[in-house]
Amino acid sequence: MIIGLTAFSLSNSFSMLLMYRIFTGIGATALVVLAPLLITMFFEQENIGVAMGIFHAAVPFGTVVAANLFGVLGERIKWRFTILGIVAFVGMVLAISFFLLSLPKRDDNMGSNEDRQDSQGKFGSNWSLWLLACIWTLANAQLLAYVTFAPQYFQKVGMSIQKAGLLSSFIMLFPIFLSPVVGIIIDKTGWKKQLLLMGAVLMGISFALIGKDTSNSVLWATILGIGFTPIPVIVFILLPEGVEEHQMGMGLGVLTAASNLGITIGPLAFGSLIDKTGGNFYIGFIVLALVSMGIILALAGFNGGRKDIY
Repeated sequence: MIIGLTAFSLSNSFSMLLMYRIFTGIGATALVVLAPLLITMFFEQENIGVAMGIFHAAVPFGTVVAANLFGVLGERIKWRFTILGIVAFVGMVLAISFFLLSLPKRDDNMGSNEDRQDSQGKFGSNWSLWLLACIWTLANAQLLAYVTFAPQYFQKVGMSIQKAGLLSSFIMLFPIFLSPVVGIIIDKTGWKKQLLLMGAVLMGISFALIGKDTSNSVLWATILGIGFTPIPVIVFILLPEGVEEHQMGMGLGVLTAASNLGITIGPLAFGSLIDKTGGNFYIGFIVLALVSMGIILALAGFNGGRKDIY
């Protein structure tokens, strides 16, 4: 990431910008996969809730900061210096990780090589993993479709640009504050599937009503933020219960690919639907509500093989 961002800030052609952006993305992908893996290494399953909650509060927090800060910085100190500032930040994270992060010692009693190879062969038929990937794909498709087109919808019903942007960001803002709370609840109660189910139901109800009951848009946007909060936290908490310990890396890679798939197809599908229905956002939001039903069905089929997930 440091090399890619530095070269990006010094590039003078679109082709070079694109190449170094891809280079940076490769490094970012490695971090996205490894970061939650480190959390599963440092925290036992019984106490992972708060840690995973804080981890998933960081993603929307970084998104909100970037969306509101970097545009202003780009205007005042030029975008190249802004990118170099990000390079300095990534370098600081690297230094902290190198000097202060000490991996815990793990029990290497993970079975023979033959057992591990046999387990790897069964990886493709692991329905728990693929159901989690399905949930994560659908949730990201909902999220990106909403944050992409909600500002346009809210402006269409008479809101100012500022208010439309604020309401659209609720789905990212609330997880910043509520994700650690969800983690505490999980650690205290053991509720995982229950909270994910509750979140999916809240999102489904909100999507079904936000396109119809415009007088209560603030309420439905708020419930959307509350409903989305437990989904990423619990998906990553359930992953260790659905795969073998030595499969965690590949499992996290699958979830990363699922996230990118949802991010890609969500806005594309929603935008195409809006175009084909003559700008009918209500139909689009109803479809997003039905996506929540897909999440609920996938969750009903998930069975990580442990009784404590119920």
